[in-house]
Amino acid sequence: MLSFSARGSGPEGVLLLHGFLGSGRNLANLARRLSEADPRLTIYSVDLPGHGRSPPLRPDETFDSAADQLLELASQVAKGPCWWIGHSLGGRIGLAALGRAPEQIRRLSLLDIGPSPTTGASSEQVGRWLVEAPANPQSRDEAIEHLTGRGLSRALADWLAMNLESGPNGLGWRIDRKAVLDFHLRTSGTDLWSVAARHVDRLQVIVGGASGYVSEGDRARLTELGAAVTVLPGASHFLHADALEPLVAALSDLR
Repeated sequence: MLSFSARGSGPEGVLLLHGFLGSGRNLANLARRLSEADPRLTIYSVDLPGHGRSPPLRPDETFDSAADQLLELASQVAKGPCWWIGHSLGGRIGLAALGRAPEQIRRLSLLDIGPSPTTGASSEQVGRWLVEAPANPQSRDEAIEHLTGRGLSRALADWLAMNLESGPNGLGWRIDRKAVLDFHLRTSGTDLWSVAARHVDRLQVIVGGASGYVSEGDRARLTELGAAVTVLPGASHFLHADALEPLVAALSDLR
């Protein structure tokens, strides 16, 4: 089973899904604030397949097979259809799940991601640099210096280094970096617009105003379909870090 943590004890389940190379704890502040804002919620912060402490990715993993694992988890931990909130990669897997089992998803909120393919996104280069990092760095600082030396910000390098843990051979990576990158390369071309069009009544999209992940054209197309689209001015792709309170307010508006 996928690894997850729960917050709250309300009757309404929420599946909270992180992005590429992250883990459930990346959205801990969002989970806390949503739980504080609405005691009716129980929030399940999930580690996606191949991320955090969840089982490794299968060699032929796809959005559909990853979505099936999330749907199975949701059916085991929650009573009835859940509200799914997915950041970046988590949102795209959430869209795949919506296409496969719409009866299990009450609403899907996409955080700075849309249905379009993400081929060529900056995350691909970040993944490649992470694969090139030492397998067993002498220290966390050594791994961070490798990543900042490739041009990553210190904040992003620190965040990626959260995937390091101590083991029998010293420090090592908790995730199979190449498998995660291969999954990204294999799925980044997936077009999910047909799912968005079929289930637009359950779709909410919240975009970082300073992020380029959801283009102006895609925002307009989503609005034309009838999706609820909210832009958080000044927020980057990591809008849960840049604009936590406006994000909680936007999520609460349409729940």
